[in-house]
Amino acid sequence: MPHLDNIFFIFVQITIIRTMKFYYFLFISFFFNIHLCFAQYLFSNGNLQKTTVYSKNRIYKITSISYDDEFPTNRGKSTVYENGKELYSIHRSFDIIKNNTNTYLTISNDGQTVAYFVTKRFFNDDEHKHVTIYQHGKLKKAYTLDEFTGCNSEVIECELFYNNSRSIIDTEKSDFSSKPVKIVYKENISPEELFLNSHVILNKNDTVYSTNSQKNTTVLDLKTGEIIEIAPFSKFYQKIKNHNKAKMETSYYKMTYLYINDFVNRQTNKKSSEEIADLLNMKYVDLSSSKRKTLKEYQIHVTGFLNQNGMFEIESLEAEPPIKKELIESYFQSNRFKSDSLPKEIEKHYFKYFFGSFRNVDTKIARKERDLEILKEEQTHATNLKADSINHVYIPKDLNDCFIQLNKILKPIDIEKIKSSKGIDYHMGLGMWIRNN
Repeated sequence: MPHLDNIFFIFVQITIIRTMKFYYFLFISFFFNIHLCFAQYLFSNGNLQKTTVYSKNRIYKITSISYDDEFPTNRGKSTVYENGKELYSIHRSFDIIKNNTNTYLTISNDGQTVAYFVTKRFFNDDEHKHVTIYQHGKLKKAYTLDEFTGCNSEVIECELFYNNSRSIIDTEKSDFSSKPVKIVYKENISPEELFLNSHVILNKNDTVYSTNSQKNTTVLDLKTGEIIEIAPFSKFYQKIKNHNKAKMETSYYKMTYLYINDFVNRQTNKKSSEEIADLLNMKYVDLSSSKRKTLKEYQIHVTGFLNQNGMFEIESLEAEPPIKKELIESYFQSNRFKSDSLPKEIEKHYFKYFFGSFRNVDTKIARKERDLEILKEEQTHATNLKADSINHVYIPKDLNDCFIQLNKILKPIDIEKIKSSKGIDYHMGLGMWIRNN
């Protein structure tokens, strides 16, 4: 067996037990999506966030308001103020994890430039790169991890921020349950390490000093968005060691757990699921229905923002034929819904779940439609078992080919991590996928 022990060995077991070709496709899809899904799960805390960061001269501030409880997303709005007067807005939020070095937001002393730093990248667009710089409310510059740090993450493990907490904090003497948290450091820790523990990134006179996991510091000109230099942290320590952090204020508001199918029309006092069913001349099927899977159901997937006035702004909408997408769109646009449960401090809230589906009002017809659907599913499954690719993803011919393809797909640094990891590291990722499949 090839040397990629842990994750590959588990995969081999599944491959032998089940049909290798079909599940290899699922594995590859899983491998590239698990980080995104798992990260959203980890940082969904049920709170809407409002964060204010001040410039060093305290004349300007940026207030970022998030419309959802997920990290990282840019659903929200940020506003820049000069002495309390609104200057301009940026049509996104900047999610900040309080008392955590995974994110950083700063604003220049003239209020015209905003820079945002985030350790992980989960989406491919420029606004989700590791470093984004806005001028006059518009995105001017964006850097990937390698571009900003000078690292080659294909070869070495590199993180945006240096983190020495595990090596310098005495966990036995510290009290993490107290408020505020009591941190006790180990003995004989150097001043440089103590400084980096709380100042891994800072803004001094519109020059940003950001130290990465290789302990190299990137110096950024905030006003131009250009990198001045990248050098070992020791070169800059004496220059920045007396720096104080900029003021930041954070407020949290409980997210309202309401499903779109349960939105109540202000005028009719009926739920959206009922009214859409009437509009479509179909029957609404609740998730708890005992007849599910025996009758053909048609799905709609809708996400969007409910504001304080009861207006629902659609972000995305999909409707399974014969449901007419335009009817659903028109329904949400022409009605207003109750919004009393939304926190008043946040102007709009993001909702993404429509639980339930619709079926033909004639049960006999719905059952025949489901029988036909099952037949098509079986035919598709039989075809996939013999296919050499599914959705343009190549399926290995045999077990050896499987490892050849994985070696092509995985980065060298990923392979080294897998080789040196313990199986438990994949318990909530790959392990969960194995269990579910």
